[in-house]
Amino acid sequence: MYANTSEIPQKWYPEYKGPWSPWGSTQQAYVICRGVRLVSTASHGGLKISEKLAEKTLSVLARSYAIHANGAYWFEEDCLCAMAYYEQPSWMKPFLEPNESLPLETCLKTLQMYYPEYLVQRGLVTNIPPQVLPE
Repeated sequence: MYANTSEIPQKWYPEYKGPWSPWGSTQQAYVICRGVRLVSTASHGGLKISEKLAEKTLSVLARSYAIHANGAYWFEEDCLCAMAYYEQPSWMKPFLEPNESLPLETCLKTLQMYYPEYLVQRGLVTNIPPQVLPE
């Protein structure tokens, strides 16, 4: 994956500055596809998925974890976005090098660490694995 947004191919562009997000005023927003934006603020960010698109493409379970506000579902960038990317892997493609494969294993590891109950409820694992704490 690209190390930072400055390395994203030229088709990516800052869309706007200033609109509300759950993490503060948006400084940059990149259009992933119609209805999906990666937003960043001074301190945090995540995926903004339009209500209409989220209701068509994401499970009720995934939407229940998101922040639902201002006509969108918001998935924070550190952990929760793995849920949206797992359910819609094509949303990761713009961040990949040309021949890089989709990092679904990374999404699963993130979900296993932070949202194991999601994996159980989706039937992807049969029980919640014990948390592995960093040494």
